[in-house]
Amino acid sequence: MQDETALHVRLRSLEQENARLLEEQWTHLQETRALTGIGRLLSERLDPDVVGGRIAESLRSLVGGGSAVVYRLDDESTNLLAMAVAHGPAAPTAGWRGVREIGSGAIGLAMRERRTITSPDVLADTRIDIPPALHAHMVQGPDRAILAVPLLTQDRLIGVLAVRSATGTVFDARAVQLAEALADQAAITLEHARLFAEEERRRREAEVLADLARTIGAAPELATVLRRVTEAAQELCRSDGAVIGLRMPESDAVLLRYWTSPWYEELVATRIEPGQGLGGQVLLEHRPLRTSDYLRDPRLSPHYMERIRRLGIEAQMAVPILIDDRVEGLLYVDNRSARVFTDHDESVLVRLAAQAAIAIRNAQILEAEQIARGTAERLVRALRESQDRFQFVARATNDAVWDWDLVTHALWWNEGVSILFGYPPEQIGPDITWWYETIHPDDRERVKSDINAAVERGAESWSAEYRYRRADGSYAHVFDRGYVLHDGDGRPTRMIGAMMDITQRLQLEEELRQSQKMEAVGRLAGGVAHDFNNLLTIITGRTHLVLGRLKADDPVRRSVEVIQKTADRAAGLTRQLLAFSRKQVLQRKVLDLNTMVADVSTMLRRLIGEDVDLLLTLGPHAGRVNADRAQLEQALMNLAVNARDAMPQGGTLGLETDHVQLGAVPPDRPEALPPGPYVVLRVMDTGTGMDAATQARIFEPFFTTKEPGKGTGLGLSMVHGIVRQHGGAIHVRSVEGGGTTFEIYLPQVETAAETGGADDSGASQPATGQETILLVEDEDDVRALAREVLERQGYTVVEASDGAQAVAVYEKEGARIDLILTDVVMPRMSGREMVDRVRATRPDLRVLYMSGYTGDAIVRHGVLDASMLLLGKPFTPLALIAKVREVLDRPR
Repeated sequence: MQDETALHVRLRSLEQENARLLEEQWTHLQETRALTGIGRLLSERLDPDVVGGRIAESLRSLVGGGSAVVYRLDDESTNLLAMAVAHGPAAPTAGWRGVREIGSGAIGLAMRERRTITSPDVLADTRIDIPPALHAHMVQGPDRAILAVPLLTQDRLIGVLAVRSATGTVFDARAVQLAEALADQAAITLEHARLFAEEERRRREAEVLADLARTIGAAPELATVLRRVTEAAQELCRSDGAVIGLRMPESDAVLLRYWTSPWYEELVATRIEPGQGLGGQVLLEHRPLRTSDYLRDPRLSPHYMERIRRLGIEAQMAVPILIDDRVEGLLYVDNRSARVFTDHDESVLVRLAAQAAIAIRNAQILEAEQIARGTAERLVRALRESQDRFQFVARATNDAVWDWDLVTHALWWNEGVSILFGYPPEQIGPDITWWYETIHPDDRERVKSDINAAVERGAESWSAEYRYRRADGSYAHVFDRGYVLHDGDGRPTRMIGAMMDITQRLQLEEELRQSQKMEAVGRLAGGVAHDFNNLLTIITGRTHLVLGRLKADDPVRRSVEVIQKTADRAAGLTRQLLAFSRKQVLQRKVLDLNTMVADVSTMLRRLIGEDVDLLLTLGPHAGRVNADRAQLEQALMNLAVNARDAMPQGGTLGLETDHVQLGAVPPDRPEALPPGPYVVLRVMDTGTGMDAATQARIFEPFFTTKEPGKGTGLGLSMVHGIVRQHGGAIHVRSVEGGGTTFEIYLPQVETAAETGGADDSGASQPATGQETILLVEDEDDVRALAREVLERQGYTVVEASDGAQAVAVYEKEGARIDLILTDVVMPRMSGREMVDRVRATRPDLRVLYMSGYTGDAIVRHGVLDASMLLLGKPFTPLALIAKVREVLDRPR
């Protein structure tokens, strides 16, 4: 039995020994293949970067580190440039720097001592000098064990191989031996690849320069030649892009004109001023300049830094395009990754700049010849065409063109004076007197004085704005300008000018100013309403809670009820502000306009009183609109109240619906509606009417013609805001003593009208609940109120003060949360963004948004969608718990 056991142990030992020998044999085989593969590269004509990549991968596989790098020593900059990096899946970002100095770190030590350096932790190794910048770079990574081997060929240092592994790793003698063997092969292979690449580059440079010379000799357009120069610069300097700029006429600045890559499109119309940026420094010094780190180069001014950052440019070189020692342009090459441009790159770019200078000079000579040849021809034609051109322009322009003989005072007009102002030819006077007589009396002396002074002082031109009488007696606002012609002795002989009717432009400018003023006040009103809604939510909610605790005969109850009613009135005021500013949150649905008007007419009859007759004219084709019914009813009531106040002795209030198809509109109308079908609602009264000045201000906020204390001035502003927020327009027509008509245009929809009355949610006490609610609100007092209300109703509340905190809370408590009740606009993360993150893992989670913000602010934060539920602030406790119950009871 003992013999069998010993035999079994012996056999097991032999199996383990065989496995070890087999593994060693396999490892030796892989090492041999790797070294042989590098040797085979000697027989191939490969790009040095391709060779470097294979060497880096072979080093990592042989030694077994996390990542490996091949650095090439740049002879000109004496920096190490990373040719290739290889890393395994555990180290997706190896952390090797693209450009580094040779004197620091383990790699620098290997270079200085020309021997292999290994260290289990370079930061703890006293032999290795680690500058602060390199220390900060390395301390971020977990791999600080390193093996670095210098690359030597014929005793000349050409680079270094390095492999990095987890901190604490000790590279044994076998790893060092393999790395050194690979380095010997790699040095020879890289030098072979470098010599081949240099030979190929010299051949290609000669080929490109010869082709460019042929292109210039063929005398194509200058743009074609310069684009070819940029392409050659990018190719021969192996850069990511190239740009040419040309000197601007009568300036030392250069305008960037031609480039090779689409990402340069941002450079359109970019001027390079002397002294600004790298190119500007070249303009000053008249010599090439280069930088390997544009954003950190202390030599460069801060100009263009933001644009360089956006374009992602790291390295740049620029050379001047010189003609007779004058800089006629700049030639740039750019790199969007770490790169050191060499002396050879500079010499290539200088040669290309010289070719560009030849092309520019040729173009200048050709242009001068063409100008000289064409000058004589133009002078011959000029006199013959001058009169014909003047007559053509006079007929083609929309202005009233005139020609005044300053000697005889005869005055000639083109057809424009008849077209613009309605004068038939027989009414147009033959001299300057008739013109003066048609100027508005209040402007006449000023215009006569200005134009005579311009002629007397020898001015070349004159211009003025004034009022000019039309044939029908009305006045147009005109802009008139004239140019004085002089004879050979400098005496003024003629003045030729044109009169432009700017009446419509001034009206449009006034409309635009009015619109901008209302928009500015609207933004202010919307912001105030938002903050006020948060305060009203707290006041309204707390008064409801207090009233719920007070008995009917409590002496304090009356005071609390007054506070509650005042808060309700304040809430109504905020709704008015939001409606005026077009920022109210609309609850839209498809409405039949005739049905809505008919329904509201009963209430209007009580509102306007018995001495005002209400007349309905409902068009059969008025159609439907997608609108907030409550808002439209409010607008209609405001108009009805205004009409009633305009008829103190009684009268008739007419409501009329109709349908129109609007066509294309002039683009210069700031509030013009786009073409399409519209429903029209007209509100007409037989009241006192308004003058033009009142009509011009009728929709201004806080403008009122009523006595103090009888109007806020927000009624019609609110109507205007509601209509504009619905994508419509409102117009007013009125005559003093002849009544007023308001016309409201709203986009018509084809969708069938939705049924259902007003929302009566919250009319009765909702049922209690046992669900868990995640409450997200950045306003502490509002959050405290909502929590108290919900917990009294039986809900469990988990709260967060913003979206980011809510995500963190949900990650811990998500399994038991039934509903998220969240504000929309919050710091750090909006409510919508927070909900999107949560629903990524739980799509069917119920959500109720609440907001006192304006409609467009909610849209900006992703809410106001038909599928989303919103509780507007301020809200009462009853409305809150009713809405929460409604959302929880909805099917998923």
